[in-house]
Amino acid sequence: MKKFTEASIHNITERHRYLKLLASLMLAFMLAPAVFATGVYKWVDDNGKIHYGSQRPQDASAEVVQLNESKPATRPDDAEEETAGAELSDDDKARQERDAYCKSERARLKTVEKTADIHEKGANGEVRKLSATDRNQRLNKIRANINQYCK
Repeated sequence: MKKFTEASIHNITERHRYLKLLASLMLAFMLAPAVFATGVYKWVDDNGKIHYGSQRPQDASAEVVQLNESKPATRPDDAEEETAGAELSDDDKARQERDAYCKSERARLKTVEKTADIHEKGANGEVRKLSATDRNQRLNKIRANINQYCK
């Protein structure tokens, strides 16, 4: 039969407290959307102190607070699908392609400028580090593309 020492009992108790706390937090996070879905009220008490709560107070007038809900980000292909339905002129299509190209080149420029060691995979699949000269040539080429096409 195994004997429990005071230290092992303490460890078991601490672990039990930790699990109870973890379960409580998980339950709180699961119930939080339901609480906010019912509305949040704001009111000022007799002393001028501002209060917030999920239930309208009985003894004070309260206003419903509008919460800013974040909407999920749209995927880039969703935006393309939205514009694909509309007929675009050739000029509009060219402008969209140029804008996408310029956005891509500017992002490449930022990446190359802030990254000292650039590695590149060759046609044979071998990875090599760009020399300082190659990196500067790449920077100059990207800048030239932006100057030429992105004014």
